[in-house]
Amino acid sequence: MSDAVRLPSPLRLRAPRLPLESAQGHLMRMFEINGEPWSRERFRSRGLNLADFMLGDVDVSLRAFIGADPADFTASTARVISKKEVLVAGEILHRDDWTTRTRRWCPACWRQDLSDETIVARSPGWRVHRRFWWDVASVLACPIHAVRLEAACPTCGDPLTWETGGLTMCRNRHGLLHCEPVAAPPAHVRADAYIVGRLGGAKRVAVPFLDRLSLREARDVMGHLGAAAVDGAFGALGKIDVSRHPEAFSAGFDVAAGWPASFDALLDAVAARDDVGLGSWGVDQVYGYLVMWARTIKATPAGKDLLDAIHAHHARRSFVHRRGAAAAFVGEDTPVSVNDIAVATGRSQDLIARYLKSMDRWPAETRRGTPVAVPRAVMREIVDLFEESLSAQSLDDALGLDGWRTFRVVGAFLKPMEIHARYGAKTPYYSRADVADLVRRLAGDAPSVATAPAGMEPLVDVANRRNNGGIVRALQMVLDGELRVRARLANVAGISGLLIGAVDFKRPSRVVEGTVDIDGVAALLGVHRETAYAILDAGLMARVTDEGKAIRTTPKNVAAFRREFVTATDLAAELRTKPKYVIPLLADMGVVPVLARDDNPRCRVTVYRRTDIPADWKARYRERYGR
Repeated sequence: MSDAVRLPSPLRLRAPRLPLESAQGHLMRMFEINGEPWSRERFRSRGLNLADFMLGDVDVSLRAFIGADPADFTASTARVISKKEVLVAGEILHRDDWTTRTRRWCPACWRQDLSDETIVARSPGWRVHRRFWWDVASVLACPIHAVRLEAACPTCGDPLTWETGGLTMCRNRHGLLHCEPVAAPPAHVRADAYIVGRLGGAKRVAVPFLDRLSLREARDVMGHLGAAAVDGAFGALGKIDVSRHPEAFSAGFDVAAGWPASFDALLDAVAARDDVGLGSWGVDQVYGYLVMWARTIKATPAGKDLLDAIHAHHARRSFVHRRGAAAAFVGEDTPVSVNDIAVATGRSQDLIARYLKSMDRWPAETRRGTPVAVPRAVMREIVDLFEESLSAQSLDDALGLDGWRTFRVVGAFLKPMEIHARYGAKTPYYSRADVADLVRRLAGDAPSVATAPAGMEPLVDVANRRNNGGIVRALQMVLDGELRVRARLANVAGISGLLIGAVDFKRPSRVVEGTVDIDGVAALLGVHRETAYAILDAGLMARVTDEGKAIRTTPKNVAAFRREFVTATDLAAELRTKPKYVIPLLADMGVVPVLARDDNPRCRVTVYRRTDIPADWKARYRERYGR
């Protein structure tokens, strides 16, 4: 048997891509046309990974099975852009709102497909096809036919998944084409129609209040407004039965579509509870989860409008506050309480109290049970300060990153605002202007694009591959002029939307007089810079050093190392496997590495001398692992 990796044989019968097909749906249809079952094992037997394919890494699988150009599916295939977000049809959705496990379909759409006489059909697969928007978890009904999307086999009741089965059959080989459509109430399909319209799967419904938001934010707005509309001030989607979600989302859509009058009517209904009297203080007690959620999105245009409307509604209700027979009229000069400032800023009363004391605005004496009186000018000062600031917890969305990447970028490029520490905040706050300026300096004059052009990838993805040194190094290279951002995605916020040429990043950095530094060595070898240090420390590669200067070597020395030595990672790549399978095999064959983690903790790979690798090691690998 040849040592070359066996490529998957392409599917013989081909059919043109039909409208609204994603890459995943089109390939599944090609399997059905060719009479070849679809399963995770089919991918694995060809050295491919179904999970990666479902998460948007479609290039290799499309070319291997049908020779298709992945660019043909860019507009209808979801691509994961972070742990929290996916991009599809130019819209951003939450990662949890894109299902890659459950497979749903519209029986009415398939009946319409089967009746299409313009397509010559040799089998149902030539006409029947999946619409990519069926995989949006919050879309529960087909807005075109007003029928429920199905997710289980009508014969055996097993849920439909992507792991096995086929386009028109479940994993038990039962057909799905005879499934009867179940009508959905037209009033409960309005939110679905809006979402599908934004994705291009149906006629778009114009709703100015939602159209200015990303689809992820619009869906969130419809859900929270709908929960309040159907279940009151303390209604939440998590407390509403799933069967009522279409009703809730559509109710939220109706509120957004009729903004602002419909939202004012919703606030009237929310505040009309028996336990809420006229003039009640405490926005949280009157509007419940609705105002609490609105504070979490107050940085968005919709969030600001929602909070302004809620506060205006509350001010109209609380203009006269009754205490016994007396009446106190609230005017511009009337002091505010600590709670009023806490509500306006979305912070705790304890934090606001610390700010007031640090500003010497806390009264020397206060009567027990009497709210602290604070001038409105001080409240405006504190509100403005928080409007210009971002808490550490808010930086993920502002930078377009998540978790440890945000932590590293902030530590390297941003400084906390000293004024908050002086005013008593225990957690750091950062300047919103500084964050925007960092993103602006990184983007430079890069043009805005709707989708990533061929040959470009997100800077975040390329930087965090194992051999590229991480996000901080990549951003520093951009700021130092060593790397150029070539474009930015119009619908992706912050750093995640910056695009570079992957080839540009892989060039050795800081080449000086025919030598490369440690980052250049790491890039040429495709290893982490710590491993490059370990290789040089072990004397496996000659180096050029000047006293008091950084370690450097030449590209010729790097090439000489590659001729004499090889890493377990490179050996594993020859068989499309992982080092954890290669290392024990070579150990059993008596091959001793010249460098490993045990020799130097900085080394992250295992290095062998090429002459020590037996000629039959690939055959022994296939004999042991059967692949």
